[in-house]
Order: sequence, then C-alpha cells, then structure tokens
Amino acid sequence: MNRKASPQYFDGHKFITISDLPVDQSSMFSKWIRTDSFIPNRINGEKLIKYEDYEHWFELHYTTEKNLDQLL
Repeated sequence: MNRKASPQYFDGHKFITISDLPVDQSSMFSKWIRTDSFIPNRINGEKLIKYEDYEHWFELHYTTEKNLDQLL
C-alpha cells in the first residue's frame, strides 16, 4: 500500500507517531529512523516524529523500494 500518512498538528508543528503508519511502513520506517530524531514530547506514551522526516523517507526510500518491487 502506497498510502502516505497524514500529519497531526501540535503547537504549530506537524508530526506523526509510528502507530499512525500502515503496518508495512511502520516496520520499514522504524528500522530507518534514528532514535535521536524522535521529538522529546509524547502522546499516549508514543514518541513523536517530525512529519518532515517521514515525508523524506516516504518519498526517497519507501516509494522507490515499492516501485522497484513492482518492476521485478
């Protein structure tokens, strides 16, 4: 599934949590993101991630890998 997750907003900042992502993205993104990229705040015990980091990963890594899989 190539669905891009929508951001949440807090204090004018866009963010996501890993649980916001579809299952395949959640697994792949968790392996890619550095632990120091998490935002110190938490919502419901979950670490927040800048939406820009997710967008970067989605556009440059996830969609590229999915497109390669379709070619093979």
